[in-house]
Amino acid sequence: MEEIPAEQRYAARVEMLGLELGRALARLDALASGTDALNDDLALEQLASLQYALHEASELLYGLEPPPVMAITHADLSAALVRARELTGEVAEVVEEGGAESARLLVPEWRGTLFAARLAQMRLFTPQPSLPHEETAPREYSQARHLTALAFLAAGTGAFSAGATVGSWPIWAAGIVGVCGSMLVYRH
Repeated sequence: MEEIPAEQRYAARVEMLGLELGRALARLDALASGTDALNDDLALEQLASLQYALHEASELLYGLEPPPVMAITHADLSAALVRARELTGEVAEVVEEGGAESARLLVPEWRGTLFAARLAQMRLFTPQPSLPHEETAPREYSQARHLTALAFLAAGTGAFSAGATVGSWPIWAAGIVGVCGSMLVYRH
């Protein structure tokens, strides 16, 4: 029997995780839509179960070994889930102690955290096209180019200073053109 490659196993497990996580984040987004959604008596129960769903997703993700190309996005989602779980717990605690209106100041941060989790989820679960690697030839060192740029810089600085001292804007402008020209010569 042929063994399934690690990348395919990872992709399959991440896809299963993505379905459950997507549902939990959608329900949390609905609750985070404002303090009115948190006024419902079921909101506290939902917050507790959704906080646990975030915890489970985080644990499942922790148990997976990502392929090297997915390591950063995997870590981003893990961190976003931990932060979303913690902030969901804070919101639940504040709502339980003081009502939905007392959580008003936490709601924007909570929504941002949920957005970050959703964005990290999207990045992990959406296949990224591979970009072709461009081979760039190393630039040739040209002493003449560097000396020309230095000459433009010195002349431009001198003209700018003289024009500013004398109060003649054409000399001042020529100095600016000289300094900008030195940058163009140096770059190309």
